[in-house]
Amino acid sequence: MVRRSVVFLLLSVAASAQVVIGTVADSVNGTPVIGATVTLRRPSGEVAGGAVTDRGGNFSVRVSEGFYMLRIHSIGYDTISRPLRVRAVDTLLLGTIRLHPSSVQAQDVVVEETAPRIEVKGDTLEYNASQFKTERNADADKLVAKLPGVEVEGGQVRAQGQQVQRVLVDGKPFFGQDPLATLRSLPAEIVDRVQVYDQQSDQAQFTRFDDGERIKTINLVTRPDRRNGQFGKLYGGYGDNTRYTAGATVNYWGGEQRASVLAMSNNINQQNFAIEDIVGMFGGGGNPFMRTMGSAFGAMRQSMRGGGGPGFINNFLVSPTDGIITSHAAALNYSNEFGSWLDLSASYFFNTSTNEAQQWLNRQLFVSDTATQLNSQSTSATTRNTNHRFSMRADITLDSMNSILLTPRLTWQNSDRSQQTQTATVAQAQLLNQLATTTHTPANGFTSNSELLYRHRFATEGRTLSARLQWNQWTNTTDPSTHSFNEFFTDGVPRYDTVETTQPQDGTTRTLSANALYTEPLAERHQLQLGYTITSTTTDYDRSWIQPTGPNATTARWTTTSTALAQQPSLRYKLILGSPDTSSATQLLGTIMRGFAPRGMQRMMQQSGVGIWNIELGADYQGTTFDAEQTGSITTSTGTIPDAFNIGRQFHNILPTLSVSTRPSITSFFRLWYNTRTNLPSVSQLQEALDNTNPLQLSIGNAALNQEYTHSIWLNYGTFDLASATTLFGAISISRTDQRITNAVVIAPSDTTVTLALASGNRSIPLRAGTQLTQPTNLDGFWSASAFVLYSRPVTLFESIKLNPSVSLAVNYQRDPSLINGAENIAHSGTITPGINITSNISENVDFTISGRTAWNTVTNTIRRELNQQFATHTLLARATFITSDSSAWLDGWVFTADFNYVATTGLAEGYNIAVPLLNLGIGKRFLDGRGEVRLSVFDALNRNNSINRTVGSGYIEDTQTVVLRRYALLSVTYFLRAFRNP
Repeated sequence: MVRRSVVFLLLSVAASAQVVIGTVADSVNGTPVIGATVTLRRPSGEVAGGAVTDRGGNFSVRVSEGFYMLRIHSIGYDTISRPLRVRAVDTLLLGTIRLHPSSVQAQDVVVEETAPRIEVKGDTLEYNASQFKTERNADADKLVAKLPGVEVEGGQVRAQGQQVQRVLVDGKPFFGQDPLATLRSLPAEIVDRVQVYDQQSDQAQFTRFDDGERIKTINLVTRPDRRNGQFGKLYGGYGDNTRYTAGATVNYWGGEQRASVLAMSNNINQQNFAIEDIVGMFGGGGNPFMRTMGSAFGAMRQSMRGGGGPGFINNFLVSPTDGIITSHAAALNYSNEFGSWLDLSASYFFNTSTNEAQQWLNRQLFVSDTATQLNSQSTSATTRNTNHRFSMRADITLDSMNSILLTPRLTWQNSDRSQQTQTATVAQAQLLNQLATTTHTPANGFTSNSELLYRHRFATEGRTLSARLQWNQWTNTTDPSTHSFNEFFTDGVPRYDTVETTQPQDGTTRTLSANALYTEPLAERHQLQLGYTITSTTTDYDRSWIQPTGPNATTARWTTTSTALAQQPSLRYKLILGSPDTSSATQLLGTIMRGFAPRGMQRMMQQSGVGIWNIELGADYQGTTFDAEQTGSITTSTGTIPDAFNIGRQFHNILPTLSVSTRPSITSFFRLWYNTRTNLPSVSQLQEALDNTNPLQLSIGNAALNQEYTHSIWLNYGTFDLASATTLFGAISISRTDQRITNAVVIAPSDTTVTLALASGNRSIPLRAGTQLTQPTNLDGFWSASAFVLYSRPVTLFESIKLNPSVSLAVNYQRDPSLINGAENIAHSGTITPGINITSNISENVDFTISGRTAWNTVTNTIRRELNQQFATHTLLARATFITSDSSAWLDGWVFTADFNYVATTGLAEGYNIAVPLLNLGIGKRFLDGRGEVRLSVFDALNRNNSINRTVGSGYIEDTQTVVLRRYALLSVTYFLRAFRNP
């Protein structure tokens, strides 16, 4: 009877519309059916629109005029499928549609449908790998690059607008914290699902209180039938200009016991790994202790390059490809579960590389409201680097209530850099100086980051006790030597000066931190956390400056020691508001969890949290005692001058926090997070020792620095539609810093002497024309903000061409204050970057990606407003792979590849506005049933590769051009190892 009434309802609607509205209810008790899937399909079978019923059983679907098949589906009920015509009027009201409970028992339900492309689980986005087609032998990075909102470019992985810093495999570390090594060591075919989320610290995951420590993480969930066996690849190739590549990646997996080996060697700038630069040798400067030109001014860098590599080096793992690089690397990863008491993961990585680089630089310095200096520079450098790193994670279960987690991480780096630089400075069409400088900088660095976490769970739900001990050590030793021939001009008259110096430096920072957290349930939906943290940091920094000969012969030595003791009691309160509507047993089972067995659906139900608001409020009191002492002296021909100070300070701060999260629906999530933090000045910023490694860019510390105080707020929202696979994600972050440690810069338009009030007394520092002196200082008013939005929806053309298009928009803004010649300069930097990306989802034999974006940049300074800048970078990327399939062995298995990357810049300095069309071509033939491949590749077929960067800071704009790898051809052979077995 109910079904007849539904038929009558659907066929006798007199008014139909472009918005279809209705309510789905249980035919027995009349309660709303929550989570029922409503779809409208065209006669071709294509889904035109769909919705999931809300807590009231309501739905609305917006479609165009035409004929459709309405389908209402919810597990536990009979599915309704009926024809429907939509006319060009406003609204079609279907009223209440009642579903009959199914006679099939829940445990017998098997849904024979395609799994959804994307699901929301808490604040995790989960992608179904089977819904994103890649070619048969593709690595996992090719799969990840097809996911909406994920980018793999320039040696970095970005998700939802943020850099991914960790890639896990089945929830476990794989090659430590190196996303590149993980994604390029695993074939895409073994991946079942890809999860993207902000991973909390291990202690926060245990206590279920947000501590603010989050890392953008990707977790690759492997297919159960690919977890046993051997797989990987072996490859080698040789080309013209003695270019070569060779390597192997082999994985031996047997259930929970997994071992992976990686080895590679090449001179074609291929680095399927990242480098942890702990001595600062990739920043381009000779002194890793002091800030570079960019960081000294609070720079924001924009990358405009073809195939030159990533835009810049940061303090995380990096993959530099400017210059010509020869690399050798080897790595080992092992994981296993030993019974129920130990879960172990460990990895070791080694690499050595040589980088031959040439660079040209053009810098504008805003001296005052009426004066500008132009600085040009050419550099030739050779950097040799060796890096070892080891990481381990041992999760030890003592019993059902107690566990210990041990996570040591060690890194050792040796680097040697030789650099020749020629520099000239011009102001008002007058040459101020010319320099020719040779620098040699050997350096060694070591870091140790270890954590021990004890966890105890009481019998009472929600009552826990945890204690964490952290030990961090950073050691850096460097011995730069500089020979500089300097020519300064006064009224057109040259004066010559030759400087030879050595500046040995040795720094060590040790940090020991311990905390204890106790959580207590106050009521069913209320929980309290009490905590106490104590942190002790000690830094020793020894530095010498020796100029052994000449009239200005000088020997100076400084030793600076700082200690900081911070005590931080904390209080957190968690409140849970709202409750999921459980009146219908099919609340979540009717959410089109296609392809899941009931057991998996039950797990999803437990994790849904629809309608629940999780609110966390908290505050820390932070009391810090900070002491710094400097001993030293400066010896010249006139005698020895002591240079010492001793300071002591105390800081008292309240650090509030707020976290709000909810699931508005089963297909969406919302999260807001606010926190505050402080930052003490470093010893290199405090040490009042003059650094003249670069004769034109002098720097000195400031013992009077105060700590920074930063407020930050983040908002994330994501939603997707199951029927149409539409995805919408947005994120906003805003940050403000008081007492920001920035820089006061003195730029000398002519020969002058600057007198600084230092802790050790007043000091006069002579500056030649065109020379600048930088000293850190505290200023209020630093702001930064960013926003990112992504929209994606798959489309089908001509019933067979399936595409995954997405559009995105990124907006960044920064307000950066500084002092230039005593006047405050506010640099406003803004970037708007719209983008579009289209990937194919056709088959394993046809794979292509087309993307484009434009970054519009605006820079304004309160000094020299007439020189405010607007510049843009336009990028077009196209990649295609076509593989023939034929019954003939000769015609089958031919592989054709093409990569085209076009970058054009506008608004840069003269000679830096270029267009770089980078074209790579390849043709190959597969054999041994697709396991072997021989390929001829041509890199940069047009011989037009180039690398351009713009760095924008408070008071300056800098353009650089770097030599990169140009055209070569390579003949290579690859064997793909695939030997899976049943467990």
